[in-house]
Amino acid sequence: MVSFMSSLGGLGGSRASSRPGTAAAPLAEPSCSMPPASANKELGSEFPSHLKVIRQLGKGSYGTVHLCEDKNTGAQVAVKHVKQAARHGKSMVREIRLLARMKHENLLHLLDMPAVPGPNFEDIFLVLPYLPADLHKVIQSKQTLTERHVQAIMAQIFRALEQLHVCGVAHRDLKPANILLSADCKLKLCDFGLARGDMPLLCGADGGADEPPKNGVLTEYVVTRWYRAPEVMLLPKQYTSAVDTWSAGCILCEIMGRKPLFPGKNHVDMVTRVAQTMGAPADDELRWLPRESDAYRFLRQVCPQKACSPLATMYPRAEANCLDLVRGLLRWDPSRRTTALSAQEHPYLRTFLGGRTPPRAEPFDWSFDGFRPTTDAVRQKLYYECTRFHPEIRDRDRAHGILSAPTPARAPSASAPARRVRAVPVLQHL
Repeated sequence: MVSFMSSLGGLGGSRASSRPGTAAAPLAEPSCSMPPASANKELGSEFPSHLKVIRQLGKGSYGTVHLCEDKNTGAQVAVKHVKQAARHGKSMVREIRLLARMKHENLLHLLDMPAVPGPNFEDIFLVLPYLPADLHKVIQSKQTLTERHVQAIMAQIFRALEQLHVCGVAHRDLKPANILLSADCKLKLCDFGLARGDMPLLCGADGGADEPPKNGVLTEYVVTRWYRAPEVMLLPKQYTSAVDTWSAGCILCEIMGRKPLFPGKNHVDMVTRVAQTMGAPADDELRWLPRESDAYRFLRQVCPQKACSPLATMYPRAEANCLDLVRGLLRWDPSRRTTALSAQEHPYLRTFLGGRTPPRAEPFDWSFDGFRPTTDAVRQKLYYECTRFHPEIRDRDRAHGILSAPTPARAPSASAPARRVRAVPVLQHL
């Protein structure tokens, strides 16, 4: 097992521990696996023949994830078996397109999408790098996390977010369970099903939006409740990628305290808890919230006027620089919130800048997203994604008479030109 301290060189951090006399140990692998599957007998014919099932790692509404051995390379990989894939709608298309196209060391990427049996397939398989743990399981375990562990984890989270944000992508579902970890503390963000781009600027105090959303309607269901930024709850259709840095602040506190910072039961409870911890917002922190709106009146009604709980009392062992970073990440005003880049430049994480690779500012093309998500339309999009990995299946299916000649892409009309989205505004003062 590679030691955690040896991995710090690649992360650009100093090898000296931030606390005298302490040494950062390797992260242990939490006991997070399901019982072993009985060979390929139960799954067998469903799985591609070159993937040998070792054990089941987890399951959900989409299907299952298995640890497999790729017989062609000998590597261990995680294989996501998505059942009735076309029924999962746009979220499945978005996730696969992002996994296949966003290349960064701290973002999960798609290694392969094994050939589907034909255009009318039901299930798909996604072959992904295998990381043995996620941050939620590490936090819930008895694994000791030193200051160096915390800094290494947070530095990589912000590197991943910086790459997403400069490409015009907001993750929108950042939480510990979506942060995968290796034993040597290397990290990758996963689960891009709720990711979106081209998000509108926030409303000003006059209630007028700076510009309408160009990429469909933003949904209120973003981010598991405990990690939702105030603007998601108060202006659910108007927010920016700053929702991700708020979530990162919640995660940093959860690592330090080994429990969620804002475990609210509903939106009212969530907003109240935020105010109890961060203090009731001053008027200049609410310039993004129209004064005459119900949301503004609601906020002023539920926010406690008493003094808030000092972060230093909640996290007595935390460094002063760490708490200062938390305060910047958990600002009420999204436009004043610490960005992914400025978080890396903060004194708490600055020693890790040496290993940072500047992000590639290539806007992610969201033009694919403007289709009506019928089952057939989603299946066609997924088939196209599979052909990018296995172009030979087009000839195979054409030879069997089950695929017509490819239809040329429809040229955009003059009234609806093709476009690439602008980068998400990560720091714009109103």
